[in-house]
Formats: sequence, C-alpha cells, structure tokens
Amino acid sequence: MGPPMEGAKEAMELLSLKYKLIIHSVRAITPSVIENWMKYWEIPYHEITNIKPTATFYIDDRALLFKDWKSTIELLG
Repeated sequence: MGPPMEGAKEAMELLSLKYKLIIHSVRAITPSVIENWMKYWEIPYHEITNIKPTATFYIDDRALLFKDWKSTIELLG
C-alpha cells in the first residue's frame, strides 16, 4: 500500500471528532496490515473489520447512491 490520498488524514482527523470511524475492508481478514498502515501514517480510526457494520452512512470509493431501482438501472445502463 502506498501513501494515503491527499487530504485523507485531515479528513479522518476531523471526522473522528464527531463519528466512530470503522474501516470495513475485505483485506481486514488480516487487520494487522491495515492497522500498521494506519499507525504508520498516523491516521485515526476506531475499529477495523471485514464484516460490514451497521452505520449512519458509508464513505465508499465504489458506491452508488441508491434512490430507487429505476434510477439505479438507468445509471448502470
């Protein structure tokens, strides 16, 4: 894994003041890799898991905003 995206550390620091930050990743089967990376770059988090947690919201680089099936099918074309 390379360095974090520009602004990631600052965003996580800000979000950690108000929210519980749970890192959800299929790579979390061995969470020590992610934990070591987060600690190396001094990025705050509260938990790392490979099980999708119940959440107020998710921040995901591959997410689609689901409103209804019709607009989702149109989006995916």
